[in-house]
Amino acid sequence: MAEITDSLRKYILYWEGGLSNDPKDTSAAKNPSPYEYKNQFGWHTNKGITYATFKYLSKKLGFEDNAYNFLTMPNNIWDKILAFGFWNPMLCYKIKSNYIANIIVDFAWGSGVTGAKNSLKKYFANKGIDVNNISDIVAELNKEIKSKGETIVAMDLINHRKDFLRSLKNFGTYGKGWFNRLNSLIDFKPLANKKEIAGILIAFFFLLLYKKKLL
Repeated sequence: MAEITDSLRKYILYWEGGLSNDPKDTSAAKNPSPYEYKNQFGWHTNKGITYATFKYLSKKLGFEDNAYNFLTMPNNIWDKILAFGFWNPMLCYKIKSNYIANIIVDFAWGSGVTGAKNSLKKYFANKGIDVNNISDIVAELNKEIKSKGETIVAMDLINHRKDFLRSLKNFGTYGKGWFNRLNSLIDFKPLANKKEIAGILIAFFFLLLYKKKLL
């Protein structure tokens, strides 16, 4: 099963950047933080986490909604939000491919958990498959992974996401960046988990022993 990896963290942080008070990001800009930084207000996003999400999860996850925590976004808080705000609600830990799980959590990161679920319902509806909840979605994803392979499923999901993004009003402003991010997902295929890494290392070790015997 999939798990959160350092490569996923690096991927998200690379594309999200740091603090933002960009007014063109209309959805996030509706709920700016009350905190001042560099004599400016209106900071609504940090490391890809909107202030609305930060504030909502602060009570649930037990961290304080204050200037330091939002404006610096310590790693431990960011990790909690990634895990409990996005990864777990999408049941990514039940997906039988880290590659696909990373794509799914990236959808949720961009559209919110509810938006990602609705998008995936449409993804399967277009294939004539009825899914009612996230458990159904994950079950169908695992079936596709098994029958088609993760690479084909990944391309199907990314193309579905591109179609959705083209329909948004601010596609003209952010579309190029969104597509660059999605295209980078095509090559973003990390090892699934520590067990896979261990298995590869063990296989490599025995291969070396085998070659030495041949020599």
